[in-house]
Amino acid sequence: MRAISAAMYSAGRPFAVARLLGFPDERFCDSPLPRGQYGEKIEELKNKGYDPKDFNAQTTMIFASIFESLDKRRAVVELRRDQALSKLEDRRAADLAVLKTIDASASPLEA
Repeated sequence: MRAISAAMYSAGRPFAVARLLGFPDERFCDSPLPRGQYGEKIEELKNKGYDPKDFNAQTTMIFASIFESLDKRRAVVELRRDQALSKLEDRRAADLAVLKTIDASASPLEA
């Protein structure tokens, strides 16, 4: 899921650049990426005072609901992982307690 979030920034950057240049979403086909002017337009935006971080901020705004959904899903997965690890640790502790009980009650062998 972390890889998906990182990939979304890369994938969304052309859309962010298009929005910052004033292209509506439904006319992305007229924007710099499909026309082969992406690099030039990024430099143009930088010359206008935009920082490359602005492209990521715009991407975040575009995909805000998707990022939120991914965060919720990641939290659920992490919670389930933590619960599974906790159960595993409990089982190991119980097995160890049984082994200690067996060792304590064993009588030494007589020769």
